[in-house]
Order: sequence, then structure tokens, then C-alpha cells
Amino acid sequence: MAVTDLVALSAGMFLAAALSQGLHAATLWLPLAFTVPIYVTCGLFAGAYSHEALVALHVSWSRAFKGIALTLLLGMLVVGAIQQSVPMPPRAAWAGLAMALILVLAGRAAINVVVHRVLARPIISRVYVVDGTDLRDAPPGYTLLDCGSTDLAPSCSDPVMLARIAAILSHTDQIIVSCPPERRERWSVVLKGLGRDGGILVPEFGNLGMQYSSLAPGYPVVLVSKGPLSLRNRAMKRALDLAITVPILIALAIPMAIVALLIRLDSPGPVIFRQKRIGQHNHMFEIFKFRSMRVESCDGDGARSTGRDDDRITTIGRFIRKTSIDEIPQLINVLLGDMSLVGPRPHAVQSRAQELLFWEIDNRYFLRHAIKPGITGLAQVQGYRGATERKEDLTHRLRADLAYSTQWSIWLDLAILLRTVRVLIHQNAY
Repeated sequence: MAVTDLVALSAGMFLAAALSQGLHAATLWLPLAFTVPIYVTCGLFAGAYSHEALVALHVSWSRAFKGIALTLLLGMLVVGAIQQSVPMPPRAAWAGLAMALILVLAGRAAINVVVHRVLARPIISRVYVVDGTDLRDAPPGYTLLDCGSTDLAPSCSDPVMLARIAAILSHTDQIIVSCPPERRERWSVVLKGLGRDGGILVPEFGNLGMQYSSLAPGYPVVLVSKGPLSLRNRAMKRALDLAITVPILIALAIPMAIVALLIRLDSPGPVIFRQKRIGQHNHMFEIFKFRSMRVESCDGDGARSTGRDDDRITTIGRFIRKTSIDEIPQLINVLLGDMSLVGPRPHAVQSRAQELLFWEIDNRYFLRHAIKPGITGLAQVQGYRGATERKEDLTHRLRADLAYSTQWSIWLDLAILLRTVRVLIHQNAY
């Protein structure tokens, strides 16, 4: 819809220029360059690109109208503030705006027709998971997934299994699970970690006159999870990531090359250290860091935490770890979409504290994966850096990670990024 909106805006303005005597279309490029990003931002804020707007025409029209109204208001404020004249006669400007609005609404009506008649299938992907019960009649609009035939079993102690579940379910929008009572808690944790709207079918609640969930009206479904970020918030967070990451990578290209050369001169082996980490929705991904240890001593599974006087660390490695320079290649992970600038720090699969795997210490551990992992996070700026040696080290960080996930805002990300500057060099960075 964003593409059709932008085409409609441009067409409306150029059509107004064609109908206005003495106004050349070339003069519209500057107003369009100014208007388009404002409209996209306002449209996101107005919810003009949500699932509801895609499915319901009246919602689509009302939210598009709100986006254009906000764009007009902001445009007038900006033009007034800079005291810059618009290179269009007022009559032509209003005509262009009216034509743009008509074309935007017409384009959205066409999309609605395509969605409902041509595609002829639901836009929102819904899955009904059956795990060990006989309730195999899926609610209307849901696709049946039988755990028995796919060898899926919810487990809060098996990250590989969680990664398999994520690979199958992370692209769905809504999930309902039918399982025995003893497995409901495990499925609840799995659904929260997936960051999707998820519910559990509880047949015994059907006779209590409960208020049915919107996931499946008429079915006794208890909502246990909801994605932490809406489409608009995810778009804002991704835009912030790219707006900061791309310029920094360009600015640091030469310094990164120098660091890479120093690493090669200091010890033989690759410049970049790669390690499997648990990412968003419990997917596994490969994190990038400047290598700071001798190749023969690198711990690919992360079973051994780095100590203050760790003999595995090279001379250059000690410096780049102390100054956090070793983390710079993770900007590439951000660019690839595996990570965000801000979020819970991703852990290796075998990370331990007091000989216990992290998820053995607190069963809420996998909930932190509902949101993208970050280069920095709320836990880090609160002082929780360095090795996770004690159980308390993990619980403090987990508490901060979960608080970040539930309290997220773009302003919180900006505040954390600013506070990160103060902890780049930290006594626990070794």
C-alpha cells in the first residue's frame, strides 16, 4: 500500500501541475521530496499500513485520510517555521492535494479488491497447533498443525527444538494451541518467545461464561502472548537502526581495516570471530566480532565465560575488548536484520552461570527473545556487563531485558544509545 500511496501522491501533484498554466512539473520535485517521507511517517503513526487497513476498506480510507491530514498540518508548520515560500500557487497546491487524496483512496480500493477477490485467501496467517489432544477441529480460518506428525515438542530446556518451532511458526500472525494441562505452561513460554498473538485452548473454561478471545470468537481460548512491537513500532525501530548503522559503518571503514590488520599481525587466524547465538523468536544466527582470542582457544559454544585475566586473550584482543571495539562488526548483523542497535544481548547456546545453563536458572529466559537482540541494551547501561558468573548476574540482566521488551519506545532506544557512550569503557569489559 505504501508504494501505491506514493504513486498516487506524485500523480496527483503532477496532474495539478499539468492543469495549471505556467507551472512546470520540474518544480514539484522539491515539494515531493519534502512531502513523501512526512506522509510515510504520518501513515505509520495513523496505522495506515496495518493488517486492519489491508483487510477493511473503511479502516484503510479513514487512516489514509488521517495520514494526509497530518502531513498537511506538519507541512504547513514547517513551511511557516522556515518562512519559505512554496513553488506552487495556492490554488494549484490545493488541487494537487485533492487529486492526490482521490487517487490514494482509489488505489486503496483497488488493493482491497485484489485482497478479497483475486488472492481469495486470508491475509493474516493463523495456525491451530494440536499437541496430544483429540480436539482436531480447527477454528474457522486456521490451518491445522499436528505436533505428532512433525515431531514438535515444547521444551524450555532445548534451544534446538525451540529453533525448529520458530522456523515453522515465526511467520504466522496468530497461533492457538490445544494441548494437555501439563504442557500449557511450556507452550505459554514458547508463544511468548515467538512474539506472536498466541492463545491456549482451555475447554474446561467453556462452561464459565468467559469472555472469548478475539483470536477465535466462540472458542474458550486464553490469550497468553502478544507481540511486543506493532508493525508501526517495528518499522520505526528498523528505520532508526539503518539511519545510524549505515553512516557509522561508512565512517568506520578505515579504522576497522586498521584493527583487522593489527589482529592479523598479532596472531594467526581469521580477523572475524563467528559464533552461533540465540536470536529473535529463538532463531539461531551467526554473530560477528573482531577476534580477540587465539584461534586454538576460541570457544565456539560459549561454554566458558571470559575471565578478567583470561590467558586466551591476545595482546590486541585485550585492548579491543576493554574499549568495546571488538563489538563493532555487529553493525553488520544489524544491517542484515539479525540484530538491532538496542535490545537484549544475544547469548551463546552453552552459556552458563555457576555451571547451570541460563534457561535452567530462570524459566522466563526464553521470553527475552520476543524482540531482536541488540549490540547494547537496558541491562548494559544499568551496569550489568562482563562475564555472567553467578546466578544473580543472569537474573539481573533478565529482569532488565524483560522490562525493555514491555516498556519499549523509540525514545527509550535513543536514551539507551546515549547512555551507552558512558559505558563503552567499563571495569567489567575484559
